[in-house]
Amino acid sequence: MALIIGASTSCKDDDDDDNTPTPTNNPFKNYVILGTSDDDNDDDDIVIYGEKEAFVGYNKIWIVEKDDDGTVDDSFLEDQVTINPVMDMPMHSHSAPVEQPGTPDQNGARQAAVVFVMPTTAGDWYIDVTLTDDNDSETHRVKINSVVEPEETRTKSFYTPDSARYFVSLVEPSDPEVGINDYEVVVHERKTMMSWPAVNGLTMEIDPEMPTMGHGSPDNENPVETTNGHYVGKVNFTMTGYWKVNMVLKENGNDIKDDLFFDITF
Repeated sequence: MALIIGASTSCKDDDDDDNTPTPTNNPFKNYVILGTSDDDNDDDDIVIYGEKEAFVGYNKIWIVEKDDDGTVDDSFLEDQVTINPVMDMPMHSHSAPVEQPGTPDQNGARQAAVVFVMPTTAGDWYIDVTLTDDNDSETHRVKINSVVEPEETRTKSFYTPDSARYFVSLVEPSDPEVGINDYEVVVHERKTMMSWPAVNGLTMEIDPEMPTMGHGSPDNENPVETTNGHYVGKVNFTMTGYWKVNMVLKENGNDIKDDLFFDITF
Protein backbone atom coordinates (compact mmCIF):
# COMPACT_ATOMS: atom_id res chain seq x y z
CA MET A 1 0.00 0.00 0.00
CA ALA A 2 2.87 2.41 0.85
CA LEU A 3 4.50 1.73 -2.52
CA ILE A 4 1.21 2.37 -4.34
CA ILE A 5 0.67 5.68 -2.51
CA GLY A 6 4.26 6.71 -3.18
CA ALA A 7 3.94 5.91 -6.87
CA SER A 8 0.65 7.77 -7.09
CA THR A 9 2.12 10.82 -5.38
CA SER A 10 5.13 10.77 -7.69
CA CYS A 11 2.94 10.67 -10.79
CA LYS A 12 0.80 13.56 -9.45
CA ASP A 13 3.92 15.69 -8.86
CA ASP A 14 5.13 14.98 -12.39
CA ASP A 15 1.75 15.94 -13.82
CA ASP A 16 1.78 19.20 -11.83
CA ASP A 17 5.26 20.02 -13.15
CA ASP A 18 4.13 19.41 -16.73
CA ASN A 19 1.16 21.74 -16.33
CA THR A 20 3.07 24.57 -14.65
CA PRO A 21 3.79 27.35 -17.15
CA THR A 22 7.47 28.19 -17.63
CA PRO A 23 8.20 31.72 -16.38
CA THR A 24 9.04 34.11 -19.20
CA ASN A 25 12.16 36.20 -18.63
CA ASN A 26 11.63 39.60 -20.20
CA PRO A 27 14.71 41.76 -19.59
CA PHE A 28 12.94 44.79 -21.05
CA LYS A 29 9.81 44.66 -18.90
CA ASN A 30 10.78 47.83 -17.00
CA TYR A 31 11.45 49.80 -20.19
CA VAL A 32 9.12 51.66 -22.53
CA ILE A 33 8.92 50.79 -26.23
CA LEU A 34 9.64 54.05 -28.03
CA GLY A 35 9.16 52.60 -31.51
CA THR A 36 9.33 49.50 -33.69
CA SER A 37 10.39 49.21 -37.33
CA ASP A 38 7.72 48.41 -39.87
CA ASP A 39 9.51 46.34 -42.53
CA ASP A 40 6.91 44.62 -44.69
CA ASN A 41 9.35 42.18 -46.26
CA ASP A 42 11.35 41.29 -43.16
CA ASP A 43 10.40 38.99 -40.29
CA ASP A 44 12.86 40.77 -37.98
CA ASP A 45 11.98 43.98 -36.13
CA ILE A 46 14.17 46.71 -34.72
CA VAL A 47 12.80 47.74 -31.33
CA ILE A 48 13.94 50.88 -29.52
CA TYR A 49 13.42 51.10 -25.75
CA GLY A 50 13.73 53.97 -23.30
CA GLU A 51 13.63 54.39 -19.55
CA LYS A 52 10.49 56.51 -19.98
CA GLU A 53 8.44 58.07 -22.76
CA ALA A 54 10.69 60.03 -25.12
CA PHE A 55 10.99 63.72 -24.24
CA VAL A 56 12.65 66.87 -25.53
CA GLY A 57 16.14 66.52 -24.11
CA TYR A 58 18.82 63.87 -23.62
CA ASN A 59 17.33 60.37 -23.94
CA LYS A 60 19.20 57.15 -23.26
CA ILE A 61 17.89 54.47 -25.61
CA TRP A 62 18.42 50.73 -26.12
CA ILE A 63 18.23 49.10 -29.55
CA VAL A 64 17.60 45.42 -30.28
CA GLU A 65 16.78 43.37 -33.35
CA LYS A 66 14.22 40.66 -32.68
CA ASP A 67 13.32 37.57 -34.68
CA ASP A 68 9.67 36.81 -35.45
CA ASP A 69 9.52 34.73 -32.25
CA GLY A 70 10.54 37.74 -30.14
CA THR A 71 14.10 36.63 -29.35
CA VAL A 72 17.15 38.77 -30.08
CA ASP A 73 18.58 38.03 -33.54
CA ASP A 74 22.04 36.45 -33.24
CA SER A 75 23.43 38.35 -36.22
CA PHE A 76 22.58 41.65 -34.51
CA LEU A 77 25.22 40.86 -31.90
CA GLU A 78 27.91 40.79 -34.61
CA ASP A 79 26.73 43.65 -36.84
CA GLN A 80 28.09 47.16 -36.77
CA VAL A 81 25.18 49.40 -35.77
CA THR A 82 24.80 53.13 -36.41
CA ILE A 83 21.77 55.36 -35.95
CA ASN A 84 20.58 58.66 -37.37
CA PRO A 85 17.65 60.59 -35.88
CA VAL A 86 15.49 62.48 -38.38
CA MET A 87 12.52 64.75 -37.86
CA ASP A 88 10.18 65.10 -40.84
CA MET A 89 8.39 68.43 -40.86
CA PRO A 90 5.97 69.82 -43.46
CA MET A 91 8.60 72.00 -45.16
CA HIS A 92 11.92 70.31 -44.35
CA SER A 93 13.74 67.64 -42.34
CA HIS A 94 16.52 67.86 -39.79
CA SER A 95 18.58 65.62 -37.55
CA ALA A 96 19.57 65.96 -33.87
CA PRO A 97 22.50 65.31 -31.53
CA VAL A 98 23.24 61.59 -31.29
CA GLU A 99 25.60 59.24 -29.46
CA GLN A 100 26.19 56.05 -31.43
CA PRO A 101 25.42 52.57 -30.04
CA GLY A 102 28.05 50.63 -28.14
CA THR A 103 28.59 46.88 -27.91
CA PRO A 104 25.65 44.62 -26.96
CA ASP A 105 24.90 44.16 -23.28
CA GLN A 106 23.96 40.86 -21.61
CA ASN A 107 20.45 41.17 -23.07
CA GLY A 108 21.66 41.77 -26.62
CA ALA A 109 20.69 45.46 -26.52
CA ARG A 110 22.94 48.32 -27.58
CA GLN A 111 22.79 51.56 -25.63
CA ALA A 112 22.86 54.89 -27.45
CA ALA A 113 21.52 58.39 -26.85
CA VAL A 114 19.54 60.99 -28.78
CA VAL A 115 18.80 64.60 -27.90
CA PHE A 116 15.33 65.26 -29.28
CA VAL A 117 15.24 69.03 -29.83
CA MET A 118 11.48 69.46 -30.30
CA PRO A 119 8.27 67.52 -29.59
CA THR A 120 6.25 65.51 -32.10
CA THR A 121 3.63 68.26 -32.19
CA ALA A 122 6.02 69.89 -34.71
CA GLY A 123 6.56 66.80 -36.87
CA ASP A 124 7.38 63.08 -36.87
CA TRP A 125 10.58 61.72 -35.35
CA TYR A 126 12.30 58.68 -36.86
CA ILE A 127 15.51 56.85 -36.03
CA ASP A 128 17.22 55.18 -38.98
CA VAL A 129 19.11 52.11 -37.74
CA THR A 130 21.80 50.81 -40.12
CA LEU A 131 23.16 47.29 -39.67
CA THR A 132 26.44 46.50 -41.42
CA ASP A 133 28.28 43.19 -41.71
CA ASP A 134 31.12 41.96 -43.92
CA ASN A 135 28.86 41.60 -46.96
CA ASP A 136 26.38 44.46 -46.99
CA SER A 137 24.32 46.90 -44.95
CA GLU A 138 20.63 47.53 -44.47
CA THR A 139 18.74 50.40 -42.89
CA HIS A 140 15.55 50.06 -40.85
CA ARG A 141 13.41 53.12 -40.15
CA VAL A 142 11.84 53.26 -36.69
CA LYS A 143 9.10 55.80 -36.09
CA ILE A 144 9.19 57.16 -32.54
CA ASN A 145 5.72 56.94 -31.03
CA SER A 146 5.82 60.31 -29.28
CA VAL A 147 8.25 62.93 -28.01
CA VAL A 148 6.76 65.12 -25.28
CA GLU A 149 7.80 68.46 -23.83
CA PRO A 150 8.76 67.89 -20.18
CA GLU A 151 7.33 70.11 -17.46
CA GLU A 152 10.84 71.43 -16.74
CA THR A 153 12.96 72.17 -19.80
CA ARG A 154 15.84 69.75 -20.27
CA THR A 155 17.47 71.24 -23.38
CA LYS A 156 18.24 74.90 -23.98
CA SER A 157 19.85 76.60 -26.96
CA PHE A 158 21.60 79.91 -27.52
CA TYR A 159 23.85 81.72 -29.99
CA THR A 160 27.46 82.35 -29.00
CA PRO A 161 29.16 85.71 -29.71
CA ASP A 162 30.56 84.01 -32.83
CA SER A 163 27.00 83.12 -33.97
CA ALA A 164 27.37 79.40 -33.32
CA ARG A 165 24.13 77.69 -32.20
CA TYR A 166 24.79 75.63 -29.06
CA PHE A 167 22.39 73.20 -27.39
CA VAL A 168 22.94 72.36 -23.70
CA SER A 169 21.11 69.29 -22.36
CA LEU A 170 20.76 68.20 -18.75
CA VAL A 171 21.80 64.55 -18.26
CA GLU A 172 21.99 64.24 -14.46
CA PRO A 173 20.47 64.33 -11.95
CA SER A 174 17.71 62.24 -13.52
CA ASP A 175 16.41 61.24 -10.08
CA PRO A 176 17.47 64.05 -7.70
CA GLU A 177 17.60 63.60 -3.96
CA VAL A 178 18.61 65.57 -0.88
CA GLY A 179 22.40 65.68 -0.64
CA ILE A 180 25.22 65.61 -3.16
CA ASN A 181 24.09 64.69 -6.70
CA ASP A 182 25.98 64.24 -9.93
CA TYR A 183 25.43 67.24 -12.16
CA GLU A 184 26.04 66.46 -15.83
CA VAL A 185 25.30 68.32 -19.04
CA VAL A 186 26.16 67.64 -22.67
CA VAL A 187 26.74 70.36 -25.27
CA HIS A 188 26.24 70.14 -29.05
CA GLU A 189 26.48 72.60 -31.90
CA ARG A 190 24.05 72.71 -34.77
CA LYS A 191 26.42 73.24 -37.68
CA THR A 192 23.85 72.30 -40.31
CA MET A 193 20.38 70.79 -40.19
CA MET A 194 22.01 67.34 -40.41
CA SER A 195 25.24 67.90 -38.46
CA TRP A 196 25.18 68.29 -34.66
CA PRO A 197 28.68 67.56 -33.28
CA ALA A 198 29.60 67.57 -29.59
CA VAL A 199 31.30 70.68 -28.20
CA ASN A 200 34.46 70.18 -26.18
CA GLY A 201 36.84 72.63 -24.53
CA LEU A 202 34.32 74.69 -22.52
CA THR A 203 34.57 75.66 -18.86
CA MET A 204 31.52 75.99 -16.62
CA GLU A 205 30.42 77.37 -13.30
CA ILE A 206 27.25 76.42 -11.43
CA ASP A 207 25.42 78.21 -8.62
CA PRO A 208 22.29 76.44 -7.31
CA GLU A 209 19.68 78.46 -5.47
CA MET A 210 16.24 78.00 -3.93
CA PRO A 211 14.45 81.18 -5.03
CA THR A 212 11.40 80.60 -2.82
CA MET A 213 13.58 80.09 0.27
CA GLY A 214 16.26 82.69 -0.47
CA HIS A 215 19.33 80.47 -0.11
CA GLY A 216 21.81 78.41 -2.05
CA SER A 217 23.96 75.47 -0.98
CA PRO A 218 27.60 74.68 -0.18
CA ASP A 219 29.99 72.02 -1.50
CA ASN A 220 29.09 72.22 -5.19
CA GLU A 221 31.64 71.28 -7.86
CA ASN A 222 31.75 72.97 -11.24
CA PRO A 223 31.28 70.60 -14.20
CA VAL A 224 34.48 69.65 -16.01
CA GLU A 225 34.90 68.09 -19.43
CA THR A 226 34.93 64.30 -19.61
CA THR A 227 34.32 63.07 -23.17
CA ASN A 228 32.08 63.56 -26.20
CA GLY A 229 30.73 66.94 -25.10
CA HIS A 230 29.86 65.80 -21.56
CA TYR A 231 30.70 67.90 -18.49
CA VAL A 232 30.32 66.44 -14.99
CA GLY A 233 30.32 68.07 -11.56
CA LYS A 234 28.39 67.91 -8.27
CA VAL A 235 25.35 69.81 -7.03
CA ASN A 236 24.17 69.86 -3.41
CA PHE A 237 20.44 70.00 -2.73
CA THR A 238 19.98 70.66 0.99
CA MET A 239 16.20 70.10 0.97
CA THR A 240 13.35 69.08 -1.32
CA GLY A 241 11.50 71.67 -3.39
CA TYR A 242 12.20 73.93 -6.37
CA TRP A 243 15.85 74.52 -7.25
CA LYS A 244 17.31 76.73 -9.96
CA VAL A 245 20.81 75.73 -11.07
CA ASN A 246 22.41 78.81 -12.61
CA MET A 247 25.23 78.27 -15.08
CA VAL A 248 27.99 80.33 -16.70
CA LEU A 249 29.61 78.88 -19.83
CA LYS A 250 32.99 80.04 -21.06
CA GLU A 251 35.00 79.36 -24.20
CA ASN A 252 38.68 80.29 -24.49
CA GLY A 253 38.32 82.11 -21.18
CA ASN A 254 35.47 84.34 -22.36
CA ASP A 255 31.83 84.19 -21.26
CA ILE A 256 29.57 82.88 -24.01
CA LYS A 257 26.46 82.46 -21.83
CA ASP A 258 26.07 83.83 -18.30
CA ASP A 259 22.33 83.43 -17.70
CA LEU A 260 21.68 79.76 -18.49
CA PHE A 261 19.85 77.72 -15.86
CA PHE A 262 17.93 74.50 -15.35
CA ASP A 263 14.92 74.13 -13.05
CA ILE A 264 14.90 71.00 -10.87
CA THR A 265 11.97 70.23 -8.59
CA PHE A 266 11.66 67.14 -6.43
